[in-house]
Amino acid sequence: MFDHPSVRPWLFLAALALAVGSCGQEANDDADSVQDAGGEGDSGTTSDGGEATDSISASDGKATDVVATDAPAVKDAGADPDAIGADGGGGDAGGGGSDAGKPAPDVDESKGLSSGETLLKILGPSGQDWFQSQGSMAQLSGVLFGGADEMTWTSSTGGKGKIDVNAYWQTDIINLKQGDNKVTVTAKKGSVLVSDSMHIVYNPSFSFEGPPEIEPGLIFVNEFNKLIVHMPLTGAVSIGGAKPPLNAATAHLIQVDQNGKEIKDHGKLVDNGSAGSCDDIQKDGTYSMCLSLNPNVSKTLYFRVRATVEILTNKYTALSPVTPVDVVNRMSKSECGAIVALQKSVKTAYQGKVLGGTKPATAQTDAIAKLKADPTVKDAGPASNGYGIWVQYKSGRVGALNLAPKGTRGGGGAPSGGSLSTAALPTYSVGTRRALTLAPFASEFQVGSAGDEAATAGKALVERECPPFAVDQALGTKAQLGLYRAMNQYGVVAITGHGDAYFGGMNAADKAALGWEHVGSQEVLWTGETVNCNKLSSSTSKCGKTGTGCPLGQQCVKTSVSGGVCVDHTQGDIMSGRLVIGADTYGILPAFLKRHALQPYPESIIYLGSCRSLWNGSLAVQLFGLGAQAVVGYSDYVTNQFAWDHGKAFFDDLIQEGKSVLQSIVTLDVDATYGGKMRYLGKHKANAKDARLINPSWDTGKRTGWKAIGDGRVISRLGSTVPVGGKFMGVISTGLGFTTQTGLLEQPFCVDQGASEMCFHWKYYSEEFLEWCGSQYMDRFTATLSGKVAGKKKTVTMVDVWIDQLCPYDCGGKNPCQAGSPSCKCGQQWKGLSQADVSFDQGGVYMTLWQTHCHDISAFSGKRVTLKFFTTDKGDSIYDTAVLVDDVTVK
Repeated sequence: MFDHPSVRPWLFLAALALAVGSCGQEANDDADSVQDAGGEGDSGTTSDGGEATDSISASDGKATDVVATDAPAVKDAGADPDAIGADGGGGDAGGGGSDAGKPAPDVDESKGLSSGETLLKILGPSGQDWFQSQGSMAQLSGVLFGGADEMTWTSSTGGKGKIDVNAYWQTDIINLKQGDNKVTVTAKKGSVLVSDSMHIVYNPSFSFEGPPEIEPGLIFVNEFNKLIVHMPLTGAVSIGGAKPPLNAATAHLIQVDQNGKEIKDHGKLVDNGSAGSCDDIQKDGTYSMCLSLNPNVSKTLYFRVRATVEILTNKYTALSPVTPVDVVNRMSKSECGAIVALQKSVKTAYQGKVLGGTKPATAQTDAIAKLKADPTVKDAGPASNGYGIWVQYKSGRVGALNLAPKGTRGGGGAPSGGSLSTAALPTYSVGTRRALTLAPFASEFQVGSAGDEAATAGKALVERECPPFAVDQALGTKAQLGLYRAMNQYGVVAITGHGDAYFGGMNAADKAALGWEHVGSQEVLWTGETVNCNKLSSSTSKCGKTGTGCPLGQQCVKTSVSGGVCVDHTQGDIMSGRLVIGADTYGILPAFLKRHALQPYPESIIYLGSCRSLWNGSLAVQLFGLGAQAVVGYSDYVTNQFAWDHGKAFFDDLIQEGKSVLQSIVTLDVDATYGGKMRYLGKHKANAKDARLINPSWDTGKRTGWKAIGDGRVISRLGSTVPVGGKFMGVISTGLGFTTQTGLLEQPFCVDQGASEMCFHWKYYSEEFLEWCGSQYMDRFTATLSGKVAGKKKTVTMVDVWIDQLCPYDCGGKNPCQAGSPSCKCGQQWKGLSQADVSFDQGGVYMTLWQTHCHDISAFSGKRVTLKFFTTDKGDSIYDTAVLVDDVTVK
């Protein structure tokens, strides 16, 4: 649950600014002060009793650049002390450790982060549209690019106030009413108005785990659609006999408008384990329902959960945040083909003119005129002070041409072929050691001494012994849209490619209709997925019970035990204005990132190695607001050589040397040809150096840090069984609910030097007890730790149990014998069994008590290992087994 805002307002951003390295020495994130050669910093001074502030002073006594302070700028504001830096220097890497010849900073506290246009984004207490508060007061904070003449806030309750214009701004205290509160922040610069809004749900002293999970989140007009709704409700779980605050019998799914107002009650959510209710596991604390829809118009639908909460004498109706579901028409193959043909024709003509000696600006003007002359085009225009062209079609689709000169990261041809390979934290380290590297134009970038830094970073991550990373890499055309949609599953993301800033001149109302937050230019990243109109679906395909059978690029969503539907997200993204159709490949917009981050980014560090990936911040603010710790990109056009040199240096320090973002980034250099430079948005202490087990007891409520294969999930209870410690525990099964696969949870990590013991708790449930004791049906649970010792692979099996070993000695009356006798077929690991208070699909479930297991792992001290919890069927897949795991410790 969240802290009471009256004690600690939820501010991510209060004391935030430009971060640079100190002169003559490596930047030190952990120092209490940073000094320049020209004058003393504020070493040893404190603010509001906090730590010493960090600053840099020039020889003339004027502050040239300021880093984020380690004390709140507003007393007791609770601000994140290192929430944002922009253009942070890299110490010695950023220019030999000297500030001589350093360009002017990209931030002016009274105007905002450097940008050719004004952009405003709320980032605290969250960058999401909906946020929950347990207290009656809140405070918003965020970032401003491009400056403003004035800033204000207004609330749906009638409150309003002024905000000091600042690169990193914050409101004063905002009073909330119980229920929904909409707060809008507006910046005015001349005649330009930009704004951002947040819905704050005030549930006194209570919070839901989040919005309901609804799959599929995309459906089509005039098609019957079955959706699956899941809602974890830990507030309904009784612990120690105490009355839970939430009455589960009152939990209903309701359809609402975009502001959260109820439109329709779709009924009660249940936790009964019934396939007919779309509930996977009985009494696991996750409540579910099946939802049938057949919409006849394209629009976004919104859903939330309401339930009665009673805390002490306060009884009221609590409301969850809101989940959107897209309803779209399908784009026809003919419409898609016509767009691609037109854009290819215009691009070819442009390139021919430039090769023939026409100035790029003249050729660009001619290309725009040709587009506007087409009867299907509503409007077209140039990239914002740049080379590319954007186009808006009367149908509502958007396209663009990447036309930047060869040798830059802003333009180029189609991607080449490629391959796909897979392979309790200290503050500021990434939240999972899964890494993703996408290099759609790697072969193009391999020119002379240059290369592709994402491909190089992927190789370095694979080879990294400690901390260990599980790496997914995709080159060329293998850098498909599905991988960009899954970015929020990774702790380190490295993307290279082409990019630009488009749509600056497009009508603001049309942008708003597409759901774009920023009404100015949109930064675009070009992917490796070729625009193939024949791949667009014309109807919904079915997939099998194993989750296979979908056309390439579509996702199987299980909607029953026997199978599910194939979801064509590309259709949805095109029709909802989240994808740009190019002449060659698709480009992703900021709205794409926002829509597909269904779960927050796990404190990720993200590198966007393309031109203008941090030009106005429209991509970076989305990623930071969605949970990333730091986003690194380029302020304008850069040559491929410049991006390679600086990107590779960044990853060498971040990965090989274990440095922070501040220590790794190189911002003092400017591309000599185009003027772009490396810059970043985020926490300057962000790093990827911690090697220990992440989320060891699943108390984030998510699988963060763990890779699941088959049926591996996180639950808050199973019947009357609650976690050993905390609120959550892991569960693996042989296929409960709509899943049919065995279950695995695994994570690579490094054992601390000197550590000698691993302990964890487990509890075994099965339908094979007692009826199938002594038979061929032997579901099994194993816990293993594997690594290398003296250069040789070694696997330690900590737990290995199956049905007969846990059955009574007489195999449930089938094999009378003396307890403990070698002649007993069953009972070698007899732990006692009792009837469970839950049922699976076949009923008759028995369970052990919680078991504690500790194992000597001293052979792995200081080494890389992989921990696996695994359960599997033997004999059949009809009778299910589930194993709870909790409280994993290494000591």
